Amino acid sequence: MKKALSTEYPSKFFRVLEQANLLEVLFPEIHALIGKTQPEYFHPEGDAFEHTMEIVDLIAGMTSDLAVRFAGLVHDIGKGATPLEMLPHHYGHERIGENILLKWNERMTLPKKWLQGGLFVIKEHMRAGRLKKISKIVDLLLDVEKNPLGFEGFNCVILADSKGLPYYLADYKSYLKKLHDVSIKDCPKDIKGKKIGDWIRQQRIKVFSQEAE
Repeated sequence: MKKALSTEYPSKFFRVLEQANLLEVLFPEIHALIGKTQPEYFHPEGDAFEHTMEIVDLIAGMTSDLAVRFAGLVHDIGKGATPLEMLPHHYGHERIGENILLKWNERMTLPKKWLQGGLFVIKEHMRAGRLKKISKIVDLLLDVEKNPLGFEGFNCVILADSKGLPYYLADYKSYLKKLHDVSIKDCPKDIKGKKIGDWIRQQRIKVFSQEAE
């Protein structure tokens, strides 16, 4: 798997396995994407398998970080479990995808960065381009910062999948600096305990709002 993800076109590995009738045996989670149709307007490339192969190759052209390439490989893994009657839509595939990746990890222990990065991307990749509420954007920015993929890795997946970045990810350095300018030292003395964290969050939301205007 590491050797395959290290190549210029990781998709070739999975396509050859499928041609040899081995993909279902070795990587049933990826094989399950075959035949899972998607709305053609958004995915002219084909089913969920074709989409995944396209994404992992695009990301391979952006970064040499194997954890990021793996995150691209599994970002839509939940679509493999979509009921036939729901196709071509895949409602809730993010939540389903997290469970599938956790089971994959039970069968074949994944590097910690791969697992943490994969789970994060599965959960957040659909939300990233849709968020409008400032509080949610602030929370996501801080969560991306804490994830081992970091902004560069997360942005690679979003860019490959959505063909663009939302404004707050494209200019994340500027927004993040403003958020971290909020200091606990400025917190009113009468605010104690958990309320300190709440105060900091609210101040960061205000700062982001002003910066985004």
